[in-house]
Amino acid sequence: MAIPDPLNSMRYTVRVRTLNAILEKALPALERPGLVLPSVDSQSAGMVDVVRRRDLAWRESLLVTTKNSIYAINRAGDDTWFVWGGWFARHGQLPAVIGINGCTWGGSVIYPEILAAPGLFLEFANGVTTTRIRSVAVLAARGTLDRDVPRS
Repeated sequence: MAIPDPLNSMRYTVRVRTLNAILEKALPALERPGLVLPSVDSQSAGMVDVVRRRDLAWRESLLVTTKNSIYAINRAGDDTWFVWGGWFARHGQLPAVIGINGCTWGGSVIYPEILAAPGLFLEFANGVTTTRIRSVAVLAARGTLDRDVPRS
């Protein structure tokens, strides 16, 4: 009597997705040409899909809601940002003046142009990475306009 070989009777299906396959699906969503941010005169927050570094004007604020925290972000310089909330609030560093490396999908591939996008993780220059971003809003600047600021 022959004994059946268990390895020949079991079949496995392995599905592998390469990074390129993942990016082919994700990048069209990140490169929407119709992204319109609210103007400086707008009084309401504009919910957006993706905010790139070049999209955020000097006086606008970025409100990022993650799974566990809320962050408010403003420009401090060309490559530095004022950050309130989340990890920085828990560690008493308010406001933190820090760089933003960009966003990731949770691994080591980073998109340095992207400040925030739902579904991604925000990574700061000190190595802190947020939980998954749930929503992103750009808050228009309020208060004095450039013409109202006294010149010295």
